[in-house]
Amino acid sequence: MRHLDDLGYKIRILRQQRGLSQAALGQRLNISQKEISHYENNYRRPPAEILSGIARVLETSIAELYGEPVKPNTGTALKKSTIWLIAEKLELIDETERCRVLSYLERMIAEKKDA
Repeated sequence: MRHLDDLGYKIRILRQQRGLSQAALGQRLNISQKEISHYENNYRRPPAEILSGIARVLETSIAELYGEPVKPNTGTALKKSTIWLIAEKLELIDETERCRVLSYLERMIAEKKDA
């Protein structure tokens, strides 16, 4: 069973709530349907610039994608946590800087998994 705090699951739930197919989401992001499938099934993690685009197209925040669980029927955050508040602040900086921060965080997470 998938967990509501799973990034791929959140992408899938929010995409379906917006009535988008994987192909339609991929087309809006200039990537393939297969890439969207890989993200939703957690075979790959979307790079920062793609994650930013996913959040934009799905009308959500990166905080919601990475932070708090979403209700399958509403797509709203259940509560604000520290990570959610930080991610919310990331929305205030320009996209280039936000992508740099997200790339840095992705590298740190990958290093922890490899350790």
